[in-house]
Amino acid sequence: MRNKMAKSPVFILFLIIVSAGLFECSLNPYKTLSVSKSASQPEIKRAYKKLAREWHPDKSDDPNASDKFIKIQQSYEILSDEAKRREYDQFGIVDPQESQRRQRDPFADQFFQQNNNFGGGFNFHNSGNNDPRRVTLSRLQDGILPQSTDKPYLIFVTGSFCFNCMNIERMWSDITPEIESWGVGVGSVNIDSDRRLASVLGIRHRPAIAGIINGQVTDYGQGSVTLKAMRDFVDRLLPSSLIQEVHNNNYEDFFANFYNENKPRVLLYSRNRDIPIIFKVGVFAFREHQTFGFTSAKYSNTDGVLKHVGVQHRTGKVLVFKENIKESVDMVEEKHMTLEALTHLLNYNKYLYLPRLSSQTLFEEMCPETPNLVGRKLCVIQITKATPEHEPFRASFRDMVMSTPSWPHEAKMTYMLFENQEQVAAAMEGLMVEVQHAVPVAIVWRQRGNQIRHAWLPDGWEGQDITLERRGIKEFLYRLNDGTSKFAHKGILPQFNDENAPAWPIRKFRELTQKMTDLYNAAYNFIFGSSWESSSLLMLMMVIYFGCFVLAFLGLFGGSKEPKEASQENNEGGERSQPRAKRSVSMKELGRHEYANLIERKRNSWHLILLVKDSSRSSLCQQLFKELGSYPLRLPLNFVSIDKQTFWYRTLVPGKEVGTILAIRPSKKQYSVFNPTTAPKSSSDRDPHLRHRHGDSGEMDTDFIGFNDSDDEGARRNGVGGGGGGVNIFHGFCLWLDRLQDGELRKMDVAEWPNMD
Repeated sequence: MRNKMAKSPVFILFLIIVSAGLFECSLNPYKTLSVSKSASQPEIKRAYKKLAREWHPDKSDDPNASDKFIKIQQSYEILSDEAKRREYDQFGIVDPQESQRRQRDPFADQFFQQNNNFGGGFNFHNSGNNDPRRVTLSRLQDGILPQSTDKPYLIFVTGSFCFNCMNIERMWSDITPEIESWGVGVGSVNIDSDRRLASVLGIRHRPAIAGIINGQVTDYGQGSVTLKAMRDFVDRLLPSSLIQEVHNNNYEDFFANFYNENKPRVLLYSRNRDIPIIFKVGVFAFREHQTFGFTSAKYSNTDGVLKHVGVQHRTGKVLVFKENIKESVDMVEEKHMTLEALTHLLNYNKYLYLPRLSSQTLFEEMCPETPNLVGRKLCVIQITKATPEHEPFRASFRDMVMSTPSWPHEAKMTYMLFENQEQVAAAMEGLMVEVQHAVPVAIVWRQRGNQIRHAWLPDGWEGQDITLERRGIKEFLYRLNDGTSKFAHKGILPQFNDENAPAWPIRKFRELTQKMTDLYNAAYNFIFGSSWESSSLLMLMMVIYFGCFVLAFLGLFGGSKEPKEASQENNEGGERSQPRAKRSVSMKELGRHEYANLIERKRNSWHLILLVKDSSRSSLCQQLFKELGSYPLRLPLNFVSIDKQTFWYRTLVPGKEVGTILAIRPSKKQYSVFNPTTAPKSSSDRDPHLRHRHGDSGEMDTDFIGFNDSDDEGARRNGVGGGGGGVNIFHGFCLWLDRLQDGELRKMDVAEWPNMD
């Protein structure tokens, strides 16, 4: 019956719709259409038409043009619909079920809004899916948790039969618009209707307010739900070291250290003593790109600062400084400092005029990936040494860039220090740094990942006549774009070193401190913040008393059993596992192109690959899903058929290893292996038929797991999908995953990843 349903057209169509919806939700429509979050509808429409013409499958020769064209259409569908756009801006994901529900019943929202007056403005209790701030498990895992690295979130936790929740809900609905104006995301969760979501949040009581930042959840605990209390809570969530207090004794260091940190300076001069919460939230989002300071008219030792920046006492301002530390390049007045104005100011001034390529992230931002000739983006990189002899070359090049408002085809100007990025420089063909009268300048076209094509400026950079050399760079850029000059070199660059990363001991100390803090907060919230209800302590005592009574009752009436019989019952009970909640795990085949892209991008996270044979794939996938149960799997999971990739899998796992799971880490060139297990020895001893399926060597017989069977035969032999009486060869896989992510497993290194056929 189950196999017939799985093969039915209706079921296949349902899977296609769900997969398409999930694929849409994983998009970043702003990045796909190359527009800013403040873009207007005409700008979005123009960008869509331009990209649609470029990536139409009938007009582009790129093999990925069809997929790219679909993403462009889906992105435009999200951003052209104001409701979907607001939902994406709020949660980072668009719920396909919500969109389908609105299409089926366009009057449902209006009906609920008019007829549900119980419990405040958001109707958390009864509104269900029509609440735009409602948080689902997919929104939490795919949107809120990843986006919390740039934006804090406050989640209101309620329940179905929680009378105290109604009072808190009314107060929460009143202050929510003001909280959102700070740049803080807001959502609601009913933990009684979604236990898995409650488990991920780690909140065991309701009502509650959970703060999420950098993927970590913090319980607000007991306290009043007022605007001031929520402002203080957000302030506690944000790191305290993001904004430096600037005064007469340190302002020179604050402005002059831009060269080493490679970041613009942003100074808020305020008429008030306290830093506005909007500024703190905005600083958190742009902390990797700028260095921030604060000074106040209430401070007594700020005369030197104000004289340096030229600010009058009567007006508060946010000022941006770049290479010229004595003159601001942009500003916004404090009284006009809305979230939109501050975001626009910081986003427009993310980089110096001539930034140094000091990390892989900065390289990808300055040299964006453009596979096609149409719309190709170029970046110009000056390569010098960190010596006093090369400082005049950098200074003259910086002066030239600062005095040039624009470059052909929006080319980006950067520089790189040879000593700090020696491996990258060594991978660039034709580089000659030992030049007395000039330094090399590379024009780079980044095609995919770190795969580049580049050309060298014919005469390099001498720095003698800035006007003449500026004209030479522009003419060379025009010749490269129209094809008159060619990109003579190509190659794949290694990852850029992160020059501003803390040292290894400091990094480990911070990780240990963070883990200890999280453990303390979790224990404190569990003991002292279990609930806001006054009856919670009485309920806890009643549960403990009832549990002790049950244990005493079982001890009185269970002690007369013979030891042998009790032991047998315990063994039988240990073998029976409680049924787990069904879990939907998407698994696709890892093809040659997807594998090459995975290796080329050098992701730092683990990627799971299940080795299957075509005849045993169905039964193995079912066993793996059964073992995972409700385990919160967050690592990507694919399968590879050893019928097609014999050379590849034998390079990593020699021999027949159907059912083996490889965990590969492309960035570290490491992998770990999970070997499929046999049944527990006690079970095999009791069942001769199972013992016959395993050899004396203890290795698994591949015929037993369906190596030579059809899908249906393999499923029946392994007890998968039928009566459930078979042996799950993935026993212990969840524990293995935990040890893998904790770094406790043995890892094997490879010099180079093997290629797939």
